[in-house]
This record gives sequence, C-alpha cells and structure tokens, in this order.
Amino acid sequence: MTVRSILGRFAGVAMLLTLSVGIAHAGTLRWTGEVDDTAIIRLDGRDLRANGNMRGIRNARFDVDGALPNRPVRVRLVKEGGRGDVEILEQPSARNNYTAVVRVRDGQAGSSRYGFILQWDNGRDDRRDDRWDSRRDRRDDRRGDRWDDDWNRGRRP
Repeated sequence: MTVRSILGRFAGVAMLLTLSVGIAHAGTLRWTGEVDDTAIIRLDGRDLRANGNMRGIRNARFDVDGALPNRPVRVRLVKEGGRGDVEILEQPSARNNYTAVVRVRDGQAGSSRYGFILQWDNGRDDRRDDRWDSRRDRRDDRRGDRWDDDWNRGRRP
C-alpha cells in the first residue's frame, strides 16, 4: 500500500465519523437556575418558556444550540445539579406541537441551584406507541359510536 492510499482511506473514515457525530447531536439545551418547589421548562424550536409556582425561579440561564425540530424526535436529559428531581414530562409529539417539557421538582425547604442538559438528534423518532402522533387517524377514538363506559361515562349515545 502506498502512503496516498492509506491517507485516502483514513480521510474516508474520518469523514464518515464526522457525519455520524453530526447526526448524533443535532441540538442541545443547557439550563441552570434556582428553583424553590417546582418549575416547568418548555422548549419549542429555539423558544424556551419557564414557569414556576409562587416561590418561583431565580437566576435562570439557558443556551440553545440547534432548534428542536418540528417533528417527532427523542430528547435525552442529563441532570447536572440540584438536590431534587429533574425529569422529562413530555417528549416532542404532534399532540404538544413538538415541544419538549421538563419538570424540576425541589421538595425541600428553600431554593436549590439546578442544571440540566437536554439533547436531541436529527434522526426521526418513529414511536409506534404514541397514540397522539399525527400519522395515525382518530377513527377508533369513539370505537364506532357503540356504547362504551369509558368514553361516554355510561350514557348511551
């Protein structure tokens, strides 16, 4: 093998690795803030909204690198700090207009500093079990208009 062929193969492998890394992390949200009790953080595209209870959220900072796509993707959460719980409440779906929703819950008295990273990739999330996905129709929602205790609370149509 010549040096040129070895370099050519190495360049090809390097390019494939670069492409796969680019696909692996299409976007990231980094969020930090002081939370007393509960905070709900919503990410829609590049827009972030944070709501807290009466005790509130203080000193919140965030950085969005890459917009959350307007289609189903799977987001992953990495907690970086805080004494309570940080969890994903909703994955982006047609039902919530492709918004990721995170809850920060601090159960102890006083506020605590929290931080998390939310990541997503360019790949499509083909969740087959998401009943709210726009790819499915809603023909079975009323189950053919027949009597159903669950749907019509026991009243016959």
